[in-house]
Amino acid sequence: MDHATNDFQVFDHKLEANYLPYEGNVIETQAISRPLTKSAVRNVERYLQLKATDKIFLVDYKTDHKLEPLTPAVLTDGEVTESRDTIQVANVQHDVLFVQAVANRGWLEVVGRVQP
Repeated sequence: MDHATNDFQVFDHKLEANYLPYEGNVIETQAISRPLTKSAVRNVERYLQLKATDKIFLVDYKTDHKLEPLTPAVLTDGEVTESRDTIQVANVQHDVLFVQAVANRGWLEVVGRVQP
């Protein structure tokens, strides 16, 4: 019988990623990119205005990393006015607009916007 797993290794197309907390140490990890239109995280649009170029990442985050306070970017009129946490995936730096831990999974759901 099939059952749910917490093992991030079941995903294909994993990318090397660095999560850079506003205050704290870089977390070297893996991430997968999720389509904006196909993600439950898209519900975040109730709280902030997303752009078509924003990315959603599912990030492997194990408890052996100390999770610093998560600090998303400051937005004014839908634009990033102060960068805080960032995530670098495939050598592209993104401001973290929204981040939440997925309970009992060891994953983070991250909405990122490419830095100009």
